[in-house]
Amino acid sequence: MGEALGWLGSRPAGDHIGMGLGGYVVGTGVGPYEGAHVQVLSSGKVVAATGIPSQGQAHGTVFAQVVADELGVQVSDVDVIGGDTRRFPWGVGTFASRGAVTAGNAMAITARMVADKAKQIAGEQLEVDPADLELVGGSVRVKGAPNRGISLAAVSVLANPVRYAFGGGTEAATQFATKRRPGPPLQEGEQPGLEATGYYSPPGSTWASGCHAAYVRVDPKTFRLEVLKYVVVHDCGRLINPLVVEGQIEGGVAQGIGGAFYERLAYDARRLFAHVVGIRLECKAPHGETPLRQVIAEARDDLVDECFLLRFVRGLDGGENQELRSRTLRGEPQRLHVLREAAAAVADAGIEEMPADARIRADALAHRLAVGAELLA
Repeated sequence: MGEALGWLGSRPAGDHIGMGLGGYVVGTGVGPYEGAHVQVLSSGKVVAATGIPSQGQAHGTVFAQVVADELGVQVSDVDVIGGDTRRFPWGVGTFASRGAVTAGNAMAITARMVADKAKQIAGEQLEVDPADLELVGGSVRVKGAPNRGISLAAVSVLANPVRYAFGGGTEAATQFATKRRPGPPLQEGEQPGLEATGYYSPPGSTWASGCHAAYVRVDPKTFRLEVLKYVVVHDCGRLINPLVVEGQIEGGVAQGIGGAFYERLAYDARRLFAHVVGIRLECKAPHGETPLRQVIAEARDDLVDECFLLRFVRGLDGGENQELRSRTLRGEPQRLHVLREAAAAVADAGIEEMPADARIRADALAHRLAVGAELLA
């Protein structure tokens, strides 16, 4: 707090100027876990996958830095994939400032496993103790003897047990003259490929703290707000990428100012965030019916979120509107009516105007709602 006030400095000259000061301690990096899969390709490039998706936090850059540091390669040689269940099926998600702590540590652990495997394979070829090897510049080399080593690309090829299947001199025709060893090609406890899968589960929260301080001027006639100076002091711990951290702090300040002064956050009588819970159903049609098509069409930007619409439909079916719940139309059960109306409403809600990805989700949701209605018919 003292540091923040020091950076803020003396009060600016003028009238109607106020100072704001806020401190905080917040738990981040919550569990239960995240995982990663790291693979070195035969080209020497590295592919790293994790279950959490990026929402603009520069996961691709930060995770690539972590993996590159463990494997001794360039950051540009690491391709990061997030949120793709075809590449990595397990994960919790991106929220609560947990990405770098959970997925970042999972990346580090897994890349370290790959590095250990690379040292073991290279040690066999170089006939040295794996403990005497290091990963530097895309190679596995002997410490203190940089000219004695083998590239990660070559180690990746050697990690394939087919290298022991060569015979009759065919191995001489390859670029790798492998050293034979007793036993089966894939020995107990070994897995093919220079790759590994690992997980990280934090024992508790990672605590961050900070302080914000600002001078603002308010026009007493128009209530126009002017932020004269804004200072942030934030203890992030060890920074993986200072530029990314700076950008996230600046973005958080901009979002906070917007939420406090330029946006309306509406809550209902149950103290629930109305925008998340759903559209309130006070609007009535001439005969007392809820105009579902109109209500949903007006909120079509929100309805691209499946959870929003399903919660909205569940609310109609669960009793938020007593009149609609108790009523039956054309002899159909209430739930069937709601499903059919919701499906038709989504289909009519300006889907053509939505972005392509949102349009696909909305169209698929309308189809599922319609199928649900048919199953209940």
